[in-house]
Amino acid sequence: MTILSDVLDHYMTIDQVHAMVDAYYDYTLQDRTDEMTIRAEWNAWPGSFVFTEARRDAIKTFYTNRWNWLKNTWLPSQGYTAPSNAHPTIEITEVSRLSEGIEIEWQYNDAEADACTVDLYWLDKKWSQMEPIPDANNLPAEGGSFVWTNDLPDDEFLNRGIYIHAVIHDDVSDLPGHDTSDSPLIVLKSCNQVWNYGYGMVEDLNRDCRVNLVDVAMVTSEWLQSNFNTTLIAEDASKRVLQPTAEYPVDDSWKGGQSFDDSSWNDYSYISDKLGAVGYELSSGFQDYISYDIGGVNGNLTRYIRIHFSVNESDLSLFTELTLRMRYDDAFVAYINGEEVTRSDYVPTSLTWDSGAVNSHDDSLAIQFENFDISDHISILHAGDNVLALHALNYLTSSSDFLMSIELVAGNNNPLAADINEDNVVDLDDMVRLAMQWLECNNPEDPDCTEVP
Repeated sequence: MTILSDVLDHYMTIDQVHAMVDAYYDYTLQDRTDEMTIRAEWNAWPGSFVFTEARRDAIKTFYTNRWNWLKNTWLPSQGYTAPSNAHPTIEITEVSRLSEGIEIEWQYNDAEADACTVDLYWLDKKWSQMEPIPDANNLPAEGGSFVWTNDLPDDEFLNRGIYIHAVIHDDVSDLPGHDTSDSPLIVLKSCNQVWNYGYGMVEDLNRDCRVNLVDVAMVTSEWLQSNFNTTLIAEDASKRVLQPTAEYPVDDSWKGGQSFDDSSWNDYSYISDKLGAVGYELSSGFQDYISYDIGGVNGNLTRYIRIHFSVNESDLSLFTELTLRMRYDDAFVAYINGEEVTRSDYVPTSLTWDSGAVNSHDDSLAIQFENFDISDHISILHAGDNVLALHALNYLTSSSDFLMSIELVAGNNNPLAADINEDNVVDLDDMVRLAMQWLECNNPEDPDCTEVP
């Protein structure tokens, strides 16, 4: 009866039983989903064979009632009274791998503040093996920790993962206290094992199980090489928008590359605090993107869009990559300085001032940036003012939405583009020099120094 009372009080409380039942209910979620599919396909047959919510609640109620009866009715009816001295309790709080071994930490409680000792064991997942940990018996409980340094288990058990079991005693109580670690510990004996078991640190780039200056240098090199990009057109860049009509035709000079006046292209209502797209939304989905609201189809599925952007002469020779990034619904043709650089799917073969897309671009894809590599057209860029023009196409006159959002990014894929000190190596020294240049050029006391070199 003493053991039963102890189990009810410490190892099989109502909260623990409910947690076990809830965990099993969550575990059988896929079974319930599969059964619902079968029942629908077989016209409500077969019946319910899986662990349903009603079954879960009934089991929890049963065990609650059973626990209360055993604890509050049956035990008292047998004349049982709790021992005057309650046994100590223990909780394993952490098991961690150290360079010199395995550290096991615990917390304990003894209501009478008796002197307590701890014995430690290791076991595998299936409790098929339980062995005392060397030199870990009769440990003073107040010590709170023990480092296991020798005679670790064989690889057969380490590969499966081991648990730590603790037993705590005092010299007065009839029973000891117990606890087992919640999660298995896989003991790793080499750096390769650390990575093979998925315990490597993200910051350990060279996978030597040390995070040091070597890793910092690798980060620096990657950062320098990947950040030598220039955004030529940001998503929120200023745009000119026109709805072409038969009465006011526009010749091809609108595509750029020659003189053209777009100052009257204002066929939109501007909405602040949006991302910068051109379009409209009559339902919901694109409304957070649209700064240039064209209101609707209004009799034409085409819109012309022009964006002016500037390129520094010193940057032109560095660019080796050019990427047009688009969120779009439904199709487009893009021009830079009068030359077509790319087009999306669903553009009609014959393109006129009132063309529409030949199919719809799915809305879920439309809001994601799609990258178009136009590096073959870098040579059409020139120092100073450039123009990106877009022939934007909607699909149906009944369409409830339309979206065109643009970014243009130039970059340099030369691995030595970030070789600031010109020693043919991109390393930490280049990072330091770049930082020094940036700090010097962005001196807040120097109004003439405002650009990063």
